[in-house]
Amino acid sequence: MKDDINTRFIDTNCHPNNCQLDSVGSALHSLCVAKNLSWVDSYGELIKASGELGQMPQYKKTICAMLTNNGFYQQPGSATHRSVSEIIDECNDCFSDGEVIILNLKNSKSYVYFVPIVPICENGSTHYVLQCPSSRCLYSTAYEMWIAWKDGQDHSVKKR
Repeated sequence: MKDDINTRFIDTNCHPNNCQLDSVGSALHSLCVAKNLSWVDSYGELIKASGELGQMPQYKKTICAMLTNNGFYQQPGSATHRSVSEIIDECNDCFSDGEVIILNLKNSKSYVYFVPIVPICENGSTHYVLQCPSSRCLYSTAYEMWIAWKDGQDHSVKKR
């Protein structure tokens, strides 16, 4: 990953510079950050998942299918009712090889708000940071955690 994530997605990939992203925008932003995709490519992935399911792109089921299609595995129960800052601290303790995490901050069947937690390599060590348009997310509560494992396999403690 490049060092300056904010510059990359606002300047290079034409990421909309909008602090108030909706369900679809937050999911697309998270996929852009996690998979180094452009906004347009991420939107294409969402439309592909929507077509496969025969559902609208803004539905939670479609967004979850898009994440699954792109190598993310839901970690059942691992993030429920925990703060984002607590999860970041745990990632710093548990991961050192660069897994990418996406958290869902809304506990709703229809509305979701995804934010990515990404590894940053500095001075030979890796640490995790929240990368989203709004810093208020750091003090939010997570309801779902999705991890793209480096080896592509699902290492969930509880399978979905």
